[in-house]
Amino acid sequence: MKKKIIDVSKPISKKPAPAALSEDFKKLDKKVGKKLEWEIEEFEKKEEEKFKKEEKPKRKTNKFPRTTYILSALVLFLLAGTVYAGIEFLPKATIKIITKKTEWVYNDSVIADKKGGQLPAEIFSVKKNFNFSFQALGRKQVERKAGGKIIIYNAFSSSPQPLVAGTRFETPDKKIFRLTERIIVPGAQVVDGKIKSSSIEATVIADQPGSQYNIGPVSRFSIPGFSGTPKERGFYAESKEPMKGGFVGEAAYPTEDDIKKAKERARKELQDYIDSYFSLQIPQGFKFIEGSRQFNILKEEVNAETDEKGNFAIFSKG
Repeated sequence: MKKKIIDVSKPISKKPAPAALSEDFKKLDKKVGKKLEWEIEEFEKKEEEKFKKEEKPKRKTNKFPRTTYILSALVLFLLAGTVYAGIEFLPKATIKIITKKTEWVYNDSVIADKKGGQLPAEIFSVKKNFNFSFQALGRKQVERKAGGKIIIYNAFSSSPQPLVAGTRFETPDKKIFRLTERIIVPGAQVVDGKIKSSSIEATVIADQPGSQYNIGPVSRFSIPGFSGTPKERGFYAESKEPMKGGFVGEAAYPTEDDIKKAKERARKELQDYIDSYFSLQIPQGFKFIEGSRQFNILKEEVNAETDEKGNFAIFSKG
């Protein structure tokens, strides 16, 4: 940057000044000249300092020296090593917390009902029944009578006909089967002056035990009790299924222990089925209260007669 030079020169007067004034001007000229020289020097110093600042800006110094960073890193490394050593090598203990269930006795009562009292509730119930088959382990000499179903016809009159238990029905080859219970054969219908027979199904058993009564379907059973009367041809029967079960000899039978165990198993299986059924049928949002479930056996029947495989049956309803 070029220096600026300020110079002051005396004004040139065309006319000469008086002698007294000339002296005063000289004195004034010296004072003004000195002051101007001082101001010029000060101005030049300031301009030079400003020029130096613009040309060579000061370098920023780092507040933290390099050694400070190194020491900080060493301290962090030592702390990390101390923590790791403490975790790996110092003694450790595993604490296992076991909660204890304490019975709480509530001496008051809470009413749960379907109308939404203190505790809204809903009652769910279901009835199911099954026939269960179990192996009989006992053996004994038995005599069994064959049995089956027959259809009895009334083609005699429009009046109903009662038949007592034990009424005989005879096959063409003279085998006798008897009614197991009393029945009433409904009266026949008369259509356009002709008799239209009525019918009823009934159960019969053989008159004697043995396999000889295990016969196939029979097209016509006669009733010996009506033999020689007008009803002989008007009342008759037929079977559409074989008669079976007749046997004489040693066969399997359920002992008392067999029946006891079979009943327990049948009850459990029936209860498990009902519980599973409820689990699938109960709507979401309902919760079973512990102790609220009830299971009862409504009916239980044991059929001690074994089949060809030596199994007996239990009927359970709950």
